[in-house]
Amino acid sequence: MKYQKCLVLVALGALAMQAQVVTPPRTLQEQFFDEDVIHDIRLEIHPSDWKKLQDNYRDNTYYPVNLLWRGQYAENVAIRSKGRTSRRVNKPGLRVDINRYEDQQFVELKSFLLDNNIQDLSSIKERLAMQLYRKMGIPAPRETHTRLYINNNYIGVYTIVESTDKKFLKKSLGEDDGFLYEYVYLPGYRFQYLGTNPDLYSPLPFKPETNELKPEAGPLEAMVRAVNESSDADFQKAVGKYLDLKKFLTALAVESYLAEYDGILTEGGMNNLYFYRFEKKNLGMFLPKDKDNTFTAPDYPMLRYFKDNVLVRRALAIPELRDFFSGEVMRAAGFCGGEDGWLEREIDREAAIIRPAAYEDTNKECIDTPCTLAQSNRDFEQQIEYMRRLARERRAIVLKELIDNGMTPPAPPPPPADPAN
Repeated sequence: MKYQKCLVLVALGALAMQAQVVTPPRTLQEQFFDEDVIHDIRLEIHPSDWKKLQDNYRDNTYYPVNLLWRGQYAENVAIRSKGRTSRRVNKPGLRVDINRYEDQQFVELKSFLLDNNIQDLSSIKERLAMQLYRKMGIPAPRETHTRLYINNNYIGVYTIVESTDKKFLKKSLGEDDGFLYEYVYLPGYRFQYLGTNPDLYSPLPFKPETNELKPEAGPLEAMVRAVNESSDADFQKAVGKYLDLKKFLTALAVESYLAEYDGILTEGGMNNLYFYRFEKKNLGMFLPKDKDNTFTAPDYPMLRYFKDNVLVRRALAIPELRDFFSGEVMRAAGFCGGEDGWLEREIDREAAIIRPAAYEDTNKECIDTPCTLAQSNRDFEQQIEYMRRLARERRAIVLKELIDNGMTPPAPPPPPADPAN
């Protein structure tokens, strides 16, 4: 009997040691993107520089700051205003450039973004969207929330956004020596062919983020030419040399399911994406960016503008790709679930984490501006409830839309018991 007890104790000890081995402590960077808490980031900046940044919030001028987070401190860090339509005086979105002035890193990052959430009354749309991209196998930046203090003055709730840079590429794709382009909004552009000159494609609308002095836009021109000029029979093979069509349709399925009105399919043309061409290859893939305009409405049409976009229209004309797209939409539906599914539960969880800080954020906006803090808090709660409604109702609506457009999607798979982010 004593011998058996000893064996049990030995076995329990071995299991305890094994558990310790498989759960290593989180790195500082992993703690920085911890999604279970709201963080506190403090920036120290000369008051005159802060005033200049606010007065000139539409400029991209950098200013030096000191950065503090959980006892981690970095001096001589650079910040500048960021955004296109979201720039504000009192609550500017910020790009934080760690190594602009000095060769340094902060929690092994060279930069990150502080999104002011001005266009999102809930402050959580983009974070939710990026989680779904990752669940669907599309690399997407990590995001979490923070209170931001400037010289110890509370500015409001911000989203910490991982930069889409070389570090992100290495972590997500296993390489970083390819060509990364940020798509810059070009009114009315929907993948039409602009001509044989590569300069018509880069630096605009495909702005180089790596290899800036040698963007090598030839493969971009060839990709767009293949999209427009290849025959129906050759389309998949011709375009597939330059673009991972299935990854593209997976990304399209995510933003379509989440009712995105400012992405690939929009009234004014394409917006909010990156394109990465792999090292020593012509093949590339799109990566998501700025998804704070998702959750438009439960009944927002997924395919409203698909015929206007050359790439989407031609891809969905191919039965194999059309079936793949509809299957990916339903796979997204399986992850999100309906009432009390993952998406609704995650909306509630994130709202609960940021609610106290959001209620104190006097710089957040309302549907009708200017507004009081009480009004912005009311709109915050109304937006959360509206998103919960979308989470409950969206699956049935998109299923009907697919069927009405001649697509016969498979039934959505049951969601995992505990989906990973």
